Amino acid sequence: IVNGIIAFKNGIQFRGLWQFNAAEINQKDECIIYGTNGCIKFSFFGSKVHLISKTEERVFEFNNPKHVQEPMIEATVNFFLGNNKNPCSAEEGLLVIDILERLSSR
Repeated sequence: IVNGIIAFKNGIQFRGLWQFNAAEINQKDECIIYGTNGCIKFSFFGSKVHLISKTEERVFEFNNPKHVQEPMIEATVNFFLGNNKNPCSAEEGLLVIDILERLSSR
């Protein structure tokens, strides 16, 4: 189990909990973003986004791409071929590596 809490400089807080070997009956794919007037709830691999406020709940449906990583892979390949700018700065990459190392350390 990986459990992480991050407090960003801008005041936004993140909490993540991952268990990649959970029994199928216990598997749940859910992201909830809380705000002052409600929340947004969605599954990373689902097709619905729930926008929930104090007065209403709206559901938006969309078609997930077959290969969700494909746009980033394509942009990265195009960068290395010299056809486009880098889709991720070195600073962003270092930040992600730092976060992953902190979350996965014991």
